[in-house]
Amino acid sequence: RLRTVTGVQTCALPIYGGGASATTASAGVHTSNQWSVNVSYNTINNNDGSGVNHVSTLRGINVTTATSANSTVNNNRLTIKGGGTTSQVSGIEISAGSTAAGNTVNMNYNSCSIEYLTATSGIVYGMYISSTAANINIIGDTVSSINYSGSALTGTGAVNGIYSSGSSVVTAYAYGNVVGNITRTGTTGGTSIGIYLTGATHTARKNTISSISIGGSGTSGTIYGLQTNTGIAVVDSNTVYGLS
Repeated sequence: RLRTVTGVQTCALPIYGGGASATTASAGVHTSNQWSVNVSYNTINNNDGSGVNHVSTLRGINVTTATSANSTVNNNRLTIKGGGTTSQVSGIEISAGSTAAGNTVNMNYNSCSIEYLTATSGIVYGMYISSTAANINIIGDTVSSINYSGSALTGTGAVNGIYSSGSSVVTAYAYGNVVGNITRTGTTGGTSIGIYLTGATHTARKNTISSISIGGSGTSGTIYGLQTNTGIAVVDSNTVYGLS
C-alpha cells in the first residue's frame, strides 16, 4: 500500500472546512493506513478570504495511523485560520509510524502560518509529530507566524511552533528550522514553545527561534524558545532571541 500525494507549488487546496456550527474535524489532506506515504509539494489554505474559518478541529495535513510505517511530508506550504474556541488547530500533524521498527518519519522544508484569533483554550501546533517511529527528521521547516487569541479572551491554550513528542523515538533530529513571530494575546496567558523535542537521543542543531511574545493582561504565561525532554539531548549552535 504505497501512496504518493503530490502536487506542484502552483496547485492549491483552497477553502475547506467552514460552517458556523461544524462539529467534525477538517483537514486539507488526510491519510490513514498508508505505508510509505508521501505528501509533498502541496499548497493549502483553508480560507483565502472568501470562505469561513472552521470552528472545530482543523489541520492542514494530517497523516494518521499506519503502524511502523515510513512517512514523508516535504515541501508543503500552508496557511491555516481557525475559527473555534477550544478546538485544536495544526498546520501539519503526523501520528503515522508509531511502534518503532527501523522506520523513519520525514517532515522537511515545509512552511506554515497560523491565525487563531477566536481561541479561548484551544491548542495550536505549527507542525506536530506524535509518532513514535524509530527515526524522526525535522529539517529546514519554517513556522513564519502564529497569531493566537485576543485581548478580550482568556487565551490559555498551549501554542507550539514545531513539536515532536514521541518519547520512545530512538533518534529525533531537528536541523536548520526557523520558528518566529508567535504572538499570544489574552487575559490569562499560557505556554508558548518555539521547538519541543524528545526521544532516546535527540539533536537540535542550527535552528533559529525568535520573536515569541505574550501580550494582553495575562500574567501566567511561560515561553520556551527550545525545550527538550527525556533521553540524551544534543543542543548545538541554535539561535534564540526576542522572547518577551
